[in-house]
Amino acid sequence: MQRFTIVLAGPTAVGKTAIFNQLVHRKFCSTHQATTRVVKESKTLAIGKEHFEIQLSDIGGHRTLFDWPQHYCRRADIILYVTDFTRGSHQQRLSSDLDFLSHTYPHSKLQVVVNKVDILQGPALNRELKKHREWNFDFFICANNPTSVGVLFEELIRNMMNKSKLQEQ
Repeated sequence: MQRFTIVLAGPTAVGKTAIFNQLVHRKFCSTHQATTRVVKESKTLAIGKEHFEIQLSDIGGHRTLFDWPQHYCRRADIILYVTDFTRGSHQQRLSSDLDFLSHTYPHSKLQVVVNKVDILQGPALNRELKKHREWNFDFFICANNPTSVGVLFEELIRNMMNKSKLQEQ
């Protein structure tokens, strides 16, 4: 069974723990309680006839990424940066966070997820995307939707498998 290590990173209150709980426990809690430590779990995903083990780490949000426990990303296959366009303060640090992650962990695949798209839709979402044109947003999800979260992780694994196949050629 192939194993992938995924770290959830990003500011506080963007839905990292909601994504974690939806994938690992298939539950969603609408109340927010700050994650103050690192929570780690393993989850087996079946994609077609293959099974994959995901080692998932939910790192509590910090004022800046310089303040967080960076050693969790050193061995990460994927750093899943979660953002939320409903909170203006998070948007201000988006570019600096993504620059920091891409330069500090060049071996990890950095993927950007916009959460809570059920709250901010249509023209409002498009305005926010235009503000951050320099970054590609890989996924748009609602952590309260188990299908949305499931598709996110299936696509992450498929992308990693495609990358592996290209490297073998």
